[in-house]
Amino acid sequence: MSDFDNIAAQLPDPFRLLWREKVSSTNDELRALAEKGMAEGLVFVAEEQVAGRGRRGAEWFSPKGESLAFSVLLRPTEPKGFWSRLSLVAGLAVAEALEKYVPLEVVKRLGRYAPEIGSGFLDLLTGIRERCHLTGRHVALTCADRRREGLVRGIGSAGELLLDSDGKTEAIVQADEVRLITNTGC
Repeated sequence: MSDFDNIAAQLPDPFRLLWREKVSSTNDELRALAEKGMAEGLVFVAEEQVAGRGRRGAEWFSPKGESLAFSVLLRPTEPKGFWSRLSLVAGLAVAEALEKYVPLEVVKRLGRYAPEIGSGFLDLLTGIRERCHLTGRHVALTCADRRREGLVRGIGSAGELLLDSDGKTEAIVQADEVRLITNTGC
């Protein structure tokens, strides 16, 4: 039995694994399957990803044996306004799984957290806030309408990033890119 067969056998319902040795993009492959009506829970894993993309078209490569490239098909039942929270709960699932070195890592926790982006989100916020390494740090954000810089105060109750800039706190719901501003000094 291969490692992927072993992982597939341990996935909770409704999750199931589809493995490929090499793909251009796990997101593109999964999106095509989703558009054909694939049910929620498909975990598309690739040993190598050669043409993935991040936000705003940034290149995303996953060389064989050096990273974990996978995409998970979710079909949230919560209102669309809550869907942006999925990236936060996915981050929480990854952080907790890595903290415990559990290889069946992320998928079990994501399956548990994804239904909680609505009414159960406040219960998840403590874990998200504890792991937010941006809190108290100066950052530069690229948002759709402009670039912002400031001090991160934390994560708000709806999952927004709280940024102090020019003497006021702004709630950032989505940023295309977040970079730490470091003091290079002499």
